[in-house]
Amino acid sequence: MGIKEGQSAFIYGLNRDFHFDLAQVFDEKNWLDLNFLVVDDNPIAAMYSFDYASKKYGYNTGFDPEFAKYGIGNMLKNYSIEESIKKGLREYDLLRGRESYKSNWATGFRENFVARMANRSWRGSLFLQINKVKQHFKSDSN
Repeated sequence: MGIKEGQSAFIYGLNRDFHFDLAQVFDEKNWLDLNFLVVDDNPIAAMYSFDYASKKYGYNTGFDPEFAKYGIGNMLKNYSIEESIKKGLREYDLLRGRESYKSNWATGFRENFVARMANRSWRGSLFLQINKVKQHFKSDSN
């Protein structure tokens, strides 16, 4: 099954299995926060986030595109922020990425950095070269 335009790889294969397992562990620790916007008993938007150390981590949000014109993603985000304040959380982190909607909610951005180290063997050199090529193609696709 391929991924259709507007769909997330999040719902397929290893990503789905990883997040299902993670959600179970986080739920046991009372860190998981799932919110749904429902119309006529049908979920039309969902938000997957975590509460940890006085902070909300907004991981992923999805919604039915038929309802996009109503701003349901923003409605759910607003609800989540209000609930976070009621819980006494001190920060709401939209996590990595510079998606345009984040500038409507965030007061700033944090940069993510990756550092790769390897020993001076041929395997270490190969590892670093492969990662340079991957990064080159990744930046060209953005």
